[in-house]
Amino acid sequence: MPVPIDYRRPEGRSIGIAMVRHPATDPVKRIGSLFLNPGGPGGSGLNMAVSIAGRAASDPLVARLAESFDIIGFDPRGVGESAPIECWDAAETDRRFVAADATPGPETAAFARAVRDGRDFAAACAAKNDELLPFIGTEYVARDLDRLRVAVGDSKLTYFGASYGTYIGTVYANLFPQRSRALVLDGAYDPVRYTTGAYAQDAPQNTAVDRAADRFFAWCADPAAQCPFGAGDPAAAFDRLVARLDREPVTRTVTNPQTGSVTTYVTDGYLLLYQLMLKLNGGRAAYRTIAGSLAQADQGGGPYLESRVGPYSANVAVECNDRWFPRSLDDLRRGLRTVAAASGRFGPALAYGPPGYDQSHGAVCTQWTAPRLSRFTGSFTAAGAPPILVAGNTGDPDVPYQDAVALAATLDSGHLLTYRANRHVAFLSSRCASAVMVDYLIGTALPSDGVVCDDEPATPAPAA
Repeated sequence: MPVPIDYRRPEGRSIGIAMVRHPATDPVKRIGSLFLNPGGPGGSGLNMAVSIAGRAASDPLVARLAESFDIIGFDPRGVGESAPIECWDAAETDRRFVAADATPGPETAAFARAVRDGRDFAAACAAKNDELLPFIGTEYVARDLDRLRVAVGDSKLTYFGASYGTYIGTVYANLFPQRSRALVLDGAYDPVRYTTGAYAQDAPQNTAVDRAADRFFAWCADPAAQCPFGAGDPAAAFDRLVARLDREPVTRTVTNPQTGSVTTYVTDGYLLLYQLMLKLNGGRAAYRTIAGSLAQADQGGGPYLESRVGPYSANVAVECNDRWFPRSLDDLRRGLRTVAAASGRFGPALAYGPPGYDQSHGAVCTQWTAPRLSRFTGSFTAAGAPPILVAGNTGDPDVPYQDAVALAATLDSGHLLTYRANRHVAFLSSRCASAVMVDYLIGTALPSDGVVCDDEPATPAPAA
């Protein structure tokens, strides 16, 4: 779908937004289209649509959605198949991550390295993406989404957004309140803090992941869990493993049996810390898999030593376009100190590490050189929009629950659904929350205020 690069000049150059559609399985029940976004920033809506449509045969709730809607995924501008941007390639990302330390050491040296990495990343983004870079902020993504809605023939938007995808939905509802039909915002962002809070946004994320790790280690330390990692003290075992890998990174060469291609992975403690941070999003249902993978890593093998994180070009670039950071390096120094102090295990690494996932953007966004021409600045009340369903998880390792509370209160028509869980995003984890969301998307019926779901899947039992 062609859209303008710059909506201030809609007749100028265009880019293509990639879409995929799974037609509604019951033409009689068909309501229209359901647009999906998995978050990130940088997640592929194409992959999300294929994945959800593929579950319709085995999941009655998804089957109801598939009957009622064409399921549509799209890659936002700058992401995946939609004019993707690149700042650091995979090799440069690997090099910078392996050079980073889970325990950065003295602040002076750590800060200098953070400034250098941030400057280099911003320069690479500007050099490789000079025309598109100012225009990949979320306001323009929401304007693209409205054009996609028109293109498929829907008079109003029905939308499910997860994580950062909730911010896309929030911006859409504020730009086009009368064109919104039903919006589910799951794992929600506080839009005010996201766009203006700088380190007030990053520090709580570090606290959230630290608490999530503590809950995992507490489970693993319980003899009843029969956890395969840590011999009763998994927190100390993990910290020792991270320190060992920082001192002595492990190099593994893996051959693809189908293609014969050879891939070399270098893993240090910083990368292992990242692995844990990302995997904790799976909640209790992921605990046993995490523990098994850590046990393998402790023995020098397993998936955590044979995988990469990133590259994070779109994640960083979208946030640097959307968010406000002070431009002073003195303010940066104080801000990174705050972010580092928010979490004993993850804070210093993410504050002073190379540009990657959300909380590690301070140094690059402070030195961002591209104009922020597609940044949405509010208001965020979505006055005139129909009721909007906002969901948040009380133990979310990625986006603190308070963000969902704040978004529901900020929106004039926001309604909060609470899920008591230790994972990120409720849909397809909680049958209770999923049923509420499906009923709302199909019939626009909202639950009564204060609904709480408490059905997080249990940690799998140990193998017999």
